[in-house]
Amino acid sequence: MNETKKGFKLLRRINDKLMSAFSDGHEIEYKIGEFVSRPNPDGPLAIFDSISNLLNFMPPDHERCIFECEYMPSSDLFLWKFDNAKKITRDCLPNGSILAEYVKLTVKVDLEMITDDEGYFKGAIINKVPYTFTRNIGWWN
Repeated sequence: MNETKKGFKLLRRINDKLMSAFSDGHEIEYKIGEFVSRPNPDGPLAIFDSISNLLNFMPPDHERCIFECEYMPSSDLFLWKFDNAKKITRDCLPNGSILAEYVKLTVKVDLEMITDDEGYFKGAIINKVPYTFTRNIGWWN
């Protein structure tokens, strides 16, 4: 395997499993310290280049967790959607999205969400360091 790079992966906890979904609803399980490869015929795995780009995408009202990860970039220019009949191009993905052939979870990110009095997501404490947004973010605002 070639040299890996570092990124961030958004996952859901389902019955003590770390899961991520493809655009067609298919889910794949991740385990800390183990490489996960893209299942065929599904498209590449998706991760983020930074925590800030991930948080701009992540809905704060769901139980989600973030991991630092190592990854091998994919040469694909799109994600598959619905039985490989449609493709989601890179320009339609959230800012900071990276497409990967392999992903290995390395370290869980300690994250505490911050909301205002009306429940809008305004920032987070990431590994004990505050991160505040200066504008409305994400599709939920």
